[in-house]
Amino acid sequence: RCRHGLLQGMGIESQLLDRDAIDSLTPGLNLEDINVGLYVPGDGNIEPHSILTAYAQNARRLGARIYQRVQAIGLEIEGERLRGVHTTAGFISTPRVINAAGFCAREVAAWAGMDLPIKNLKRHIFYTGPVALYSGSIPFTYEYEVEWYIRREGPGVLIGMGAEESDEKDPQVDWAFLDVLGEHTMHRAPALADAEIKGGWAGLRSMTPDDNPILGPAPHLPGFFNDCGWDGHGVMHAPAGGLLMAELILEGTSASADVTPFRVERFEGWLANG
Repeated sequence: RCRHGLLQGMGIESQLLDRDAIDSLTPGLNLEDINVGLYVPGDGNIEPHSILTAYAQNARRLGARIYQRVQAIGLEIEGERLRGVHTTAGFISTPRVINAAGFCAREVAAWAGMDLPIKNLKRHIFYTGPVALYSGSIPFTYEYEVEWYIRREGPGVLIGMGAEESDEKDPQVDWAFLDVLGEHTMHRAPALADAEIKGGWAGLRSMTPDDNPILGPAPHLPGFFNDCGWDGHGVMHAPAGGLLMAELILEGTSASADVTPFRVERFEGWLANG
């Protein structure tokens, strides 16, 4: 209800739904312990691989160079001046670096002498074979309290769940977690009882204490910028985040939006050994 009020205040269409209305949008759910739902008609799903490919194509068209399978391994700092980035393919001289390293953002920030209050949470996603009940369109259906969701994916559905803190560098599927996910899925969506699990993957979401990203320049190191801690929303907000970073670097200020509420200084202890 709070989120509904927030969306309404921002002029975004949203609707509070009773159980019958929820069932009309996503049938086959067990709603006995659900009191109300929130529906945003303008929401939708994205296909991350296609978006990433489009970003890369247009970045190259505008002159960017993309180095694949090259890992950043440290910064070169002299005094209080940023000199460049050490990588597995050699040194790149640059006076500006953007920390948009996703679940590695805390490690990259540490190279710059920062201790970002970011923790990585692991989520599992499994996909099924065809499910007759969901052969048509259904909205992204999310249960907030347990961070469980389903949505259409090809002829089947994706089922996602999980928020366990993890320090993995290459997150792998823990197939034992399928039992945990399966138990809740059978409770919430009994229509999926006979769905065949075809495969799955796992990923990490970088979280801050207030669930908002860390954006802007590092106060102690000119040329170092943070654009991280987006939770699972980074793929949606990347265009806005990229625009704000470009404005900060080129103009020294963000004209499109005030990033002050998202700067690292809102957290105590952000400067390592400071």
